[in-house]
Amino acid sequence: MDQARARLRTLHYAYATEKHYLGWIRRFIIHFNKRHPLELGPEAVGQYLTHLAVQRHVAPATQNQALNALVFLYREVLGVSLDAIPGIEWAEKRARIPGCLLEKLLKQNRFFVLILHFSICDLIL
Repeated sequence: MDQARARLRTLHYAYATEKHYLGWIRRFIIHFNKRHPLELGPEAVGQYLTHLAVQRHVAPATQNQALNALVFLYREVLGVSLDAIPGIEWAEKRARIPGCLLEKLLKQNRFFVLILHFSICDLIL
């Protein structure tokens, strides 16, 4: 971890990027029972990214951030090229309700929205 932190700082990565990359690297190592990443290789990276998508239900952007952190670890810190990572199941993009449709639904169901709002306020207070 100290090597990764030093390399991130040498390359002048932003502090937020450093914090997130180190978090992903730490979670990757813990996921594989604290084995050294050199023992694991590209198959383990694929398994971990698939685990994030299937079991943890992360968003595609989150999975991409984890991928970038692990590629950084292997390429920049360990000096190992990850040309092909086999067997990644990518996270699916979630459907979003367009704002105009959401606004229309809220206008049609204003009474239920008010009830929901006040019941949440009662729970908080």
